[in-house]
Amino acid sequence: MRWRVVHPGFCGLVLLPEDGQYVDPVSGLSYFYVLMLGDEHVNLDIVQYGTELPDNSVFMLPEQSAVGASAYPGVAVYTTATPKGIVGVRNLQCSFDEGSSFATSLDENGNAGIPGGKRGAADGFWSGLGLSLDEEPLSIDLHDDLHNNPDGHVSAGRRFLHIDVDSAAGAAPPNIGVLFNFTLAVGSHVELGFETGFFELPANFYLDADGVMNQWEHLGLPELPGIRRLRPATELKVSPVVIHAGNQVLFDATATSVDAPSTLVSCELDPGDGSGWLPMGPDFKLVHIYEQADFYEAQVRVVNSYGYEKMDHQSFYVLDPNADDRIYAIPEKTSCLPGEQVRVTVYTSEAVYPFQFMTGVRMTYAAGNSYVPGSFNCGSPGGATYDIDGIWTQVEPDSFLEVGGALFQQVDIGNGLNAIDFSIVPLYGHDIDLASGPMFSFELEVNNSTPLGFQVENGTLKTMYSNGNEGIYRQWHDTTNAGMPSIVVLP
Repeated sequence: MRWRVVHPGFCGLVLLPEDGQYVDPVSGLSYFYVLMLGDEHVNLDIVQYGTELPDNSVFMLPEQSAVGASAYPGVAVYTTATPKGIVGVRNLQCSFDEGSSFATSLDENGNAGIPGGKRGAADGFWSGLGLSLDEEPLSIDLHDDLHNNPDGHVSAGRRFLHIDVDSAAGAAPPNIGVLFNFTLAVGSHVELGFETGFFELPANFYLDADGVMNQWEHLGLPELPGIRRLRPATELKVSPVVIHAGNQVLFDATATSVDAPSTLVSCELDPGDGSGWLPMGPDFKLVHIYEQADFYEAQVRVVNSYGYEKMDHQSFYVLDPNADDRIYAIPEKTSCLPGEQVRVTVYTSEAVYPFQFMTGVRMTYAAGNSYVPGSFNCGSPGGATYDIDGIWTQVEPDSFLEVGGALFQQVDIGNGLNAIDFSIVPLYGHDIDLASGPMFSFELEVNNSTPLGFQVENGTLKTMYSNGNEGIYRQWHDTTNAGMPSIVVLP
């Protein structure tokens, strides 16, 4: 079967059999097919839509189902064959999401028939009038409205275009074709549709060859696409999140352009040390050496060919290599919204004495914040609660003495501070020297800005470690958590 294109000039194509509508010999239904393509920069699969195409229907089709930041897609309004043709259109209300708008003023946007012709020329559906395209027998009246639904007829939060078209040359005969087209500035995802009333006025009528007003029997058709934005996405991972100065950090980013990977233009990284933006390789990995001890925040930025940009950031710490025998706590983020849960990881750095048991660590934070039950995790963040990871891969235990969550009780220690005690007992491990690495993590529900700290003693020793032989509790030399950032609650 040979097909003809009846939607020229658009990337969305309506294909019909050359001899008219295709009628399924079994069901007796008429069908048409739509191929939705992007522009030359989009590597989208061709999607075929097959749906019933009944007579006396009006529907809209966008020229593209996916657009970029500065794209202004056209929208075509189709009619299928009506019983006696059409002389004019009355109060056709084409609606779309209120975040979108017309790309230009109404004097410049919108014309009868297919795109690209004169505003009142007899093309598209109106080519049935048999007139020269130099003639303009069609008069057009447009109103762009944002309606707040006072009378209950128009959906809240929808914009719509009120269209009237009149033919001075009589009725275009029954046919399928483009009645009208206009251009949108797309705000986000757009669903196209029709409203059914406006201030009690009847809507969506056409005037037939006998001068009689008729409503289309079918407003819109199923399975026809809306318009969505093609936005990029990215996520940045840093390894390790704590190093000593003079060592290298591996940055690993994911970078995609949603629905259209080939539109990704660039992926760059700012290491946060004044180096500026550095291009990442095709595998989105980059290694960078840090010479100065400090708290750093690196950023990744991806851009696609549609002009959209997306960024992600990650914090990490470069320590003074001479600052040994310390314990410190690092929040996964330095700012958050009220009530947000922020994971905190607690590390040891080159413990002077042999290390096997984390006998106790008392974390402190501002009152008004609270431990998230069930969030405790041994070793590195992620995985099961008692996975052997982080520093515990060096201790090499068979397992851990698992502690019930009821033992993690928050206490008020005065001076506007709350505290919670943690301990980790590995089973059948061994002592390690100069212990360095993540010991555990937990989540804190943050409602007030807070520093993170440790309480070493309060009548009894609260923060300490020990080995497996002497049974002597040792304190880290530095328990101040100096240089580690607070968590700031955003307004």
